[in-house]
Amino acid sequence: MAGASINHLPKEIHREILQVLFSISVRPTSVHTDEDIYDTPPVEWEEENARLPSLFPFNAANVCKLWYDIVTRFPKCWNRVVFDVTRDPTPFLDVFSWSKYPEKLEVLVFSSAPKFKKKVDRAREARRVAAITKVLLPEMYRCESVIFEVAYSSSLPLPNRFFEEQAPDLKKLRLECNTSIDDSERFSAAWANPTTLDEECLSENFPELVELSLTGFCFMYLALHHPNWLRQVPLGSKLDLSISSFGFLHRGFFTLPTFVQHLSQMQGPLKSLSLSKLVLLYEHEDEPRRRGAAVHRISCPRIHFNDVCEGFLSQFYSLADVTARECQSFTDCRIPVIQVHQTQHVRVLVLKEVEDPSNGPSEARGTGLRNILKVWSASELEIRSCKAFDDTLLEWLKPEVEDTECDPDDSLDQDDGSLHNGHHSSQLSGTFHSEGISSLFIRDCKNFTSRGMREFIDAHNKASEAEDENDSEDSDSEESDGERIPLRHLTVTGECPGITQEDRDYYRVTWEGLTLAWELIEEKVGGQETEKA
Repeated sequence: MAGASINHLPKEIHREILQVLFSISVRPTSVHTDEDIYDTPPVEWEEENARLPSLFPFNAANVCKLWYDIVTRFPKCWNRVVFDVTRDPTPFLDVFSWSKYPEKLEVLVFSSAPKFKKKVDRAREARRVAAITKVLLPEMYRCESVIFEVAYSSSLPLPNRFFEEQAPDLKKLRLECNTSIDDSERFSAAWANPTTLDEECLSENFPELVELSLTGFCFMYLALHHPNWLRQVPLGSKLDLSISSFGFLHRGFFTLPTFVQHLSQMQGPLKSLSLSKLVLLYEHEDEPRRRGAAVHRISCPRIHFNDVCEGFLSQFYSLADVTARECQSFTDCRIPVIQVHQTQHVRVLVLKEVEDPSNGPSEARGTGLRNILKVWSASELEIRSCKAFDDTLLEWLKPEVEDTECDPDDSLDQDDGSLHNGHHSSQLSGTFHSEGISSLFIRDCKNFTSRGMREFIDAHNKASEAEDENDSEDSDSEESDGERIPLRHLTVTGECPGITQEDRDYYRVTWEGLTLAWELIEEKVGGQETEKA
C-alpha cells in the first residue's frame, strides 16, 4: 500500500502494542487486567542487564515521537532509569516526572564506549553527566540504587551532593570510572577550598545503605571537606565499602597516610572493604616498621585487594594494623614483602592471578605467593589462575618432619620405672608455612603435578600428626591452639593437571579422612569426579 506507515494506525493500536511490550518485559506477582496494567508496579524486570540498548521502555521511546509520547505516560515503566552518556540525554531528562512517588527508583548512568572501544570526548561526557546529575539530585529521596560508571573519573559528580538530602531508601551508591583516572586537575580546586563549614549541610539519614563504592578522589574529597561527617555518619556494620581508581601523591592532602587515617576513623566496623586500582604516583622505598610505632587499625570481616601496586600494599600495611576476620583476597596483584606485627589468621584466603615479579630460576619463582603465605594463615586456601603455583612452591610449603629414636634413659616411665627402648617419635623441624590449612581449593593452575601435590599433603598431614603426638605426651600441657590440623578437603578443578591412579589410590589408603574432588583435564564433558579418598 503506497504511503502506508506506522503513523496511520489508530493511537489505540499503538497503545495496545506498547502495553504488550510492557507486560512481557516484567515479572508481575499477580495477573494484570487491561484496566490496572498501568497502575500496578512491576516487581522485577525480566531483563536484568540494564545496559542493553534493547531495554524496554527506552527502545520503544526511541522508535518515533508517537511511541515516545505514549510510553512516557506509563508511570510504572520508569522505576528503572538508564542513561548511556555516549548518547544525548536531553530527551530523557524529564524522566523523573514520568513516574510517581512513592515508586522507588533505580538509576544507572554509564558509558558504553569502553565496551565497543570507542574514543570518548571527555568534555562532552562531563557535560552530559552534569546535566543528568542536576535532574537526579532532587529525586534522591526516592532512589533505592544510584550507579555512575563513566569513562573518565573527572566526569563524576562530587560525592557530597548525594548526601545533602535524606535518602531513607538508598541501598546502593556507586561512583566509579572504568577507563581513565584523570583527577589530577581537580586536586588544586579541591585543595583551594579546604573548608568544613558546610558539614552541617550533609544528612546522616541513610539507614538502608549497604553498598558504597567511591573513587579514591571522591573518598578523599569527603575526608577533606567533611571529615567529621565521614567519621561520624552511622553507616553501620552492614556496609560493603569499595574504593578504587586513584593515584596517591607523595605530599599534600591526597596522600596514602591521610587516606589510611580517615579510613580507620570511620564509625563502626564495616562488613567488607574492597580496594582496587590504587597506585602511588611516586617511588616508594620499603621501610621496616618501627617497633612500638603508633599505627591505625582497620578491621572488618572481609578485605579484598584487586589490581593495587606493590608500593601501595607495602605502605598500607606499614601504616595500619589490618585484620580480616573471615576472608582476605588478593586479585591481579604483585605482592611485596609485607611487614606485620604477627601472623594474620583468617578463615578463607583467596589468591587469584597473583603476579610473579621474578623471572629467574625455578627456585626463585613464586615470591609473590610466598610473601603472602609467610604472613597469612588460613583454614581454607583458594588459589586461582596463579602461574607460580607449581611443585617448587609446594615443596616450599611442605613442613619438615623428622623421625627420632628416644634415648633409653630418656624413655624411663616415671610411674612404673620401665624402659621403652626403640621408641620413635615424629617432630616438626623447620618452618610450617601451611600450618592451619584444612581445605585447599585449586582452580586453573597448570604448573604443578599430581605427585607434587601428593608429597605436599603427605608432609602436611604427617606434621599435623606429629603435633598431635607431641601434645598428647604431655598431659599437663595447655590445650593445643588447634592451628596444625590435617588437610581434610582437596579440590582441583578447571584447567589443571590430571591425577594419577597411583596417587588417587594412595590418598584412599593413607589418608582416609581426606575428601578428594579432582576434575581430570581430559574429562571436559564427563564433569567432575568426587569421592572419599
